[in-house]
Amino acid sequence: MRNLSKTLLVVRNLFLSILFPKFCCNCRELLSESYQGLCSNCSSLINFNQTSFCSICRARLPQNKKICHKDAPYILAAATNYNSAAIRNLICQYKYRRRQTLVNPLANIVNTFIDKSGLKSIISTDTLIIPIPLHPKKQRERGFNQSLLLAQSLSTTLKLPVENILERKKPTTPQAEINDFEKRKINVADCFAINETARITNKIKNKDIVLIDDVYTSGSTLNEAAKMLKICGAKKIIALVIAKA
Repeated sequence: MRNLSKTLLVVRNLFLSILFPKFCCNCRELLSESYQGLCSNCSSLINFNQTSFCSICRARLPQNKKICHKDAPYILAAATNYNSAAIRNLICQYKYRRRQTLVNPLANIVNTFIDKSGLKSIISTDTLIIPIPLHPKKQRERGFNQSLLLAQSLSTTLKLPVENILERKKPTTPQAEINDFEKRKINVADCFAINETARITNKIKNKDIVLIDDVYTSGSTLNEAAKMLKICGAKKIIALVIAKA
């Protein structure tokens, strides 16, 4: 019976692959290998960052330690750069085409960066993973929170718990639609809160945090989230993203 089930599963997957062939998100080449969102050629074009960055001046931080702005609210850890067409197309398919299965190849990219950059050496075992939230209305429209799915996938490899305790208390215009830096800051000003349970239990007091988002552009969203976490007692914050602009 077990062998029959496996055979039926193989036949089913083969049938689906014929009806719905998988293409590279970047070059549109038909993929015959295990599906990772990008073909092997486009995957080879990804340039991984080797260090983290200062969240104020974006200077590289050797050994992932603050060397310039000691008062920076967080260390920016960006796996790669958003100017890569392959990365940009992969993220856009994930977020805007609602292809949730792409979270796995995106998490693999982040995990590769973590290994290459030595970031894991500065993440303590009692660190909490906290994703940037969507406003409930936006999440209903999209059907999922891309940062939460990424956080859950990274939780497995980092062996750290995900605490979905940040809330977006007001709807905001998507930052990608705003070009002006100051308007971006105004758009997300005071948009986050810590949920009631976490406030009552002091869930994040004296805790290190890995704050998860998909893309870092102006930093306004992560700055607001980090500000709220610091107010509630968080210690070291690492903002971990797939790519920075």
